[in-house]
Amino acid sequence: MELKVYKDTVTAAQSICDTKLELPVETEILIPDYLPQVFKIVKCFVLPVVLQKQVLTGRLTIEGYLRCVVYYQAEEEGSLCQTEQKLPFTKQVELQPGAAQGEASVQVSGEVEYINCRALSGRRVDVRGAFVLHVDAVAQQDSEVITALSGAGVQQKTITLSGTKTVGMGEKLVTAEEPVNFEQEPQAILSTPCTAEVEDVKLVGGKAVVKGAIHVDVVYRSAAG
Repeated sequence: MELKVYKDTVTAAQSICDTKLELPVETEILIPDYLPQVFKIVKCFVLPVVLQKQVLTGRLTIEGYLRCVVYYQAEEEGSLCQTEQKLPFTKQVELQPGAAQGEASVQVSGEVEYINCRALSGRRVDVRGAFVLHVDAVAQQDSEVITALSGAGVQQKTITLSGTKTVGMGEKLVTAEEPVNFEQEPQAILSTPCTAEVEDVKLVGGKAVVKGAIHVDVVYRSAAG
């Protein structure tokens, strides 16, 4: 009696990259003439901005820049001032052997490993340190599995396979507008860092409805300094 083998193709999410990349932070920031000179460095921040993520021929390419922001105390007025500089980067990562090709969901985050910032003069600030990128990429992988056997007196034992399947991926620009009230009119807005938190995701009519909140911090200098 002939043995019959039944197969089917199963699609599931596959991790194709999970790694860390170190980026050097080495720059000299020149304070423009329209800003006060530096008296004392207050704080230095480094934030990643990813412009492009591309998976091609077994390799992931990430392009963007590190936003280096320095807060300092002015020499004459003693007020808080801010200056910044962009540090472009391009990183390539080899994907795991046998990784699925095509469209992939890539998540990039990061953290400062260490940072040293000092004023060389009233118009020059030296920044040295390292930033670590966390890269996580997932793609769809088609695998052929045996689903049933029959004939030739074969006996079979079936098991249930569990996995994750991606039903959609994409990035969408969200515009948020909200007035911020101050006790007194600011002399200057130094920075407005924003963070977003997803609170709920629902599938409705073939679309993903995402709800969450955007948190905004406004760093400003008051008229009193």
